[in-house]
Amino acid sequence: MGKIGIYLLANYPSREAFLEAVRICDRENIDFLEIGFPFSDPVADGDALEKACYDTLKRYDLDDAVHSLHDVQRIFHGKIYIMTYANIVYGPGVENFAKRLGAISGIILADVPLREARFFEKTFKKYGIAVIRFLTPQSRDEDIDNALKGTRDFIYFVSKRGTTGGEFSLDEETRA
Repeated sequence: MGKIGIYLLANYPSREAFLEAVRICDRENIDFLEIGFPFSDPVADGDALEKACYDTLKRYDLDDAVHSLHDVQRIFHGKIYIMTYANIVYGPGVENFAKRLGAISGIILADVPLREARFFEKTFKKYGIAVIRFLTPQSRDEDIDNALKGTRDFIYFVSKRGTTGGEFSLDEETRA
């Protein structure tokens, strides 16, 4: 049977509302949460999420997101993944960032392609955190094989070019 996961942007629309959404997810036995850490230049995200990031960053910073993540870890009993961008990780340094996260299952770096993910994997692995790998319809067989090697939890399949959100339809190549 498949797993059910929910994406929530940390502290959106407020810290209290965010944590209440986490409580509901726990009560409803959601299998995993993908917690977005807001970023000022969310290049992979569509208009709605970009606006939510901007609104959140007016009131909360990275320290607030990490603090809320620690609350999520106390509330939620499923797996927790962080979705963010490389610059958020580079700011405090990869090692410091990984240490601060605590017990999460993995991190999804929206702007880090498969070939560059290995740079992060060594450090995050020391803390038991998987770096979730991406594949696209354009991924080469070699990339698919490499993504499958060492994948602990799941592979994030990016089904279309462009940003998330908005209208969606699969082209013929992707359907195949």
